[in-house]
Amino acid sequence: MAIKDPTPNLMNLLTRQQFRTAILVTIGLKNGEIAEFLGTTDYVVKNILRDIFDRSGCWNRVELALRFVCESESSMYDQNKIRNEVAELETRAAQILHSRPWEAIMQA
Repeated sequence: MAIKDPTPNLMNLLTRQQFRTAILVTIGLKNGEIAEFLGTTDYVVKNILRDIFDRSGCWNRVELALRFVCESESSMYDQNKIRNEVAELETRAAQILHSRPWEAIMQA
């Protein structure tokens, strides 16, 4: 019988979509921006975040972001894989943010 890790990392706890959403939260995107990124609605993003908080034991976005940063800095993840994932998400997020009309950004 294998001994279970008492605090598994986010990558092991979350689905791929949830893990990518956690990265987007860490990057600093708001729910509406994450919804646009995922091609869904704010309501769906709220549900994804609720599931992430339940699975991870985090209470809020800040705690989730801090946990992700701590885990990524402590080498819990394959560093090349996580760097590539974050870089891809940052690039796509920047494209979404820069493609929005200035008025929409000011209202967000």
